Amino acid sequence: MHDRNYTYILLCADGSYYCGWTNDPVKRLKAHNAGTASKYTRTRTPVQMIYLEQSDTKEEAMSREWHIKQLKRGEKEELIGSSRNLMHGTITGAESKAADRFAIDTLGIPSLELMERASRYVSDYAAAYWKEHGREKERNGKALVFSSVGNNGADGVCAARQLTDLDCGLETEVWICGRLEKASWEFLYQLAEYKKRGGKVCYLHPEGDIIPAMPAADILIDALFGIGLKRPVEGIYREVIEAANTAEAYKIAVDVPSGINADNGMCMGSSFHADVTLTFGRNKTGLMSAEGMEAAGRILVCDIGIPEEAYQAACGLLE
Repeated sequence: MHDRNYTYILLCADGSYYCGWTNDPVKRLKAHNAGTASKYTRTRTPVQMIYLEQSDTKEEAMSREWHIKQLKRGEKEELIGSSRNLMHGTITGAESKAADRFAIDTLGIPSLELMERASRYVSDYAAAYWKEHGREKERNGKALVFSSVGNNGADGVCAARQLTDLDCGLETEVWICGRLEKASWEFLYQLAEYKKRGGKVCYLHPEGDIIPAMPAADILIDALFGIGLKRPVEGIYREVIEAANTAEAYKIAVDVPSGINADNGMCMGSSFHADVTLTFGRNKTGLMSAEGMEAAGRILVCDIGIPEEAYQAACGLLE
């Protein structure tokens, strides 16, 4: 599905740093702490992984490892605190929700404005992917969006509307799982805007027995469950995820792959396996665990304009 290559920095028990590369950070960290990964860390355990950077290829990861090893200690510490570090500033799903609410309710940032920014990352990424990979096909592509009726689903519908407005050669269709009477007002607004543009919609009843045949698509956008998932994925939601996982298409997850607990990274019965996850504001702790990392594919942290003050409030750091 996708190659995963990472450069990492460990903080050792004696305060020194160790740099390496791996395609499985969780397994590698365990090996270091077991004393089986390198001679250097064998006598300096326990170790803590404090820096993680994703690369497209093994060669790129090895090159970054060499470069980081040449840095002085102060330069390493500056890198550890930079935006390149996937582990820097990670927050739980609960903290992310609290930061959103603080930004909207206390700081007065409209929820639709945050949604528009988040969805723009998704639509721009999908359009750029099709521009690069679809040109040789000499036809319009298709982006199929799976959405629930909450605000993660609203992000997906908003991205479908934006793709329609972009006129980038991608036709769109949205599969909606859930009862519209339980939908958030933001979702209903985005759905109305999408349908004004002639957007194609398929409604899936949550108590339905089977899902219809999935249409051929070049890109699948997962906007079913977001950061608030706490219960096992069952019924038609599970069917949609499992059908999507078997499809021959490029897969984009919105914020967190559906089925992954954003707090601890556990797979809640079944999870969407993405090629790329566009996560908003801050990276999520669940995406840095074994199952979360496996489901997420490449992780891109997208700044949607939530101020630092909101994250401090969410994490209980404001006096």
